[in-house]
Amino acid sequence: MLLRPLPDGSDCYTVVGECYMHGLEDGQAILGPLPHDYEVQLSKSENGQSTVLLFRNKTTGEVSAQDPRLEQLGGPDCPWERVQKDREPDDPPSVQCFRNTLDGRVMKSDPRLLPDALRRRGVKLVDFKVR
Repeated sequence: MLLRPLPDGSDCYTVVGECYMHGLEDGQAILGPLPHDYEVQLSKSENGQSTVLLFRNKTTGEVSAQDPRLEQLGGPDCPWERVQKDREPDDPPSVQCFRNTLDGRVMKSDPRLLPDALRRRGVKLVDFKVR
């Protein structure tokens, strides 16, 4: 989304609209660039209902759903696993679901990208108001 600061000098912004900025796709704005030997591939999920991002190591040819910039799922600091769920009509084409292995909670976004997880990675997040 493209935001424009309000001219009154407040900390508020107005939504201009959607935009595409070359070089910031695939999470680069938050996670940084992919390692030079990786590329992103789009593929259909196992059930064929959604699109998934895959990461291909150009050196080894290995393809994985694991983003090389993020910690592994399932470890002590990240008790989550990727799960297949049927896509609901209002889900985006690339929806992915994750289940917490401790409490069974399921969410439709990567828990490693939640605000607290990003802050632990050193990502500076700023709160702002949209009018």
